[in-house]
Amino acid sequence: MPISCRSGAKRDYRDRDDAKPPIFRTAVWRRPSVSQQTFHCRRIRHPLCGWRHPDRPLPKLQPRNPQVWYGKQAAYQALAGASAVAVAGNKVLIRGGVYREILKPRHSGTKSKPLIFRGYKGETAIISGNHLKPAIDISYRSHLILENIEVHDVRRWLYGRDADYNQIINCRFIGAHDPNGSSKTGLFFEQADHNRIINNLFDGTTQDNLSLVKSDSNLVQGNRFRNGKHTLWTIKCGNKNIIRGNDLYNELQKIGEIYDCHNVGFDHQFDDDDATKHNLVEDNDFTYTPSSGRHSPYAGIQHAAQQSIIRHNRFRHTIGPAMQLALYGKEARYNTGNRIYNNTFHATSFAAIEIALGGKGYHLDDNLLVNNSFTRSIFVVNDERWDWYNRFLRGAPVQIKTARLDGFFFDNNLIFNEEAG
Repeated sequence: MPISCRSGAKRDYRDRDDAKPPIFRTAVWRRPSVSQQTFHCRRIRHPLCGWRHPDRPLPKLQPRNPQVWYGKQAAYQALAGASAVAVAGNKVLIRGGVYREILKPRHSGTKSKPLIFRGYKGETAIISGNHLKPAIDISYRSHLILENIEVHDVRRWLYGRDADYNQIINCRFIGAHDPNGSSKTGLFFEQADHNRIINNLFDGTTQDNLSLVKSDSNLVQGNRFRNGKHTLWTIKCGNKNIIRGNDLYNELQKIGEIYDCHNVGFDHQFDDDDATKHNLVEDNDFTYTPSSGRHSPYAGIQHAAQQSIIRHNRFRHTIGPAMQLALYGKEARYNTGNRIYNNTFHATSFAAIEIALGGKGYHLDDNLLVNNSFTRSIFVVNDERWDWYNRFLRGAPVQIKTARLDGFFFDNNLIFNEEAG
């Protein structure tokens, strides 16, 4: 049964079982048992005095019982009130309107009784305000469901530190503007496992739209990612995560990253090598990355991990490489045991695959690329720093660009420009 939010709650005394006008001073209906209760947040209608603005006090009438209200629902003027009292098994229905406050649940749900925060059907519940850092904080909480909520033009979207078994479904995150370009600007998960991020929109951050840092077994499926100034999604020192069936388009920089940790985390506390294993990237559409100018090219996936499976994806119209097997710095030293198969790489303006040279202390071994299609990539010189780009590659049909001849094996791939060959 429902708790409700929106700048307060719409409630008419005639909906009550006893059909008598209640006497109260705050719009709260609470059953003796809070299990399976629903709360509402909305602008309040006082049954005796009509509609009231949430910031204007209701008449100071004393309730018959300050602890228990009659009826099936409890109503709150703001997110803070409902999120403070909602517990496992409750639903918080957020009515349409703009909330300029953080959503920060005080309690977790359980496996059998999740705690649900849901935008009211047919209405648009928006959390907004450039002071919000973040707009939603589910850190140290588990078994929460966030559904049909919009976050617009805040400093940071969401924190999920040590947050497990949560679900973010059918939400819209638009505009996260951190002037310092923090890696925590978008959805930031750290040591967070078994979360499900499904059918959302993530559009426009000043850094990373989604970060999974030292987080395992998370599912990111069916989302639309647009325009992150650094990357749309990144996995750092995480294992067994799934990136599946997403629509990915970035006019600002690269699309995806998978690599180890150097000086990363909420407090820059993680430094781990050879620690990003068994991640699956499948059935995604990588549709665009822009020119990098006089910088390293912006890839569809910048990859330096171990035992990844990259399969059944469609890469097209990336100005940089569709996929880069990278070796650099301290975060990208191990690129080993990866399986890349049944992907389509089409019409990049660099090369479908780029493989780095590395050097002493860097490892690129046992990488198999099988049953892929590499088609119609033409090398365009955007980075003028390298003279040999102009002399040897400009305008050439480059499908595979590699700085080494070991550490990988191509088998049974279709490679062609205008004609197979």
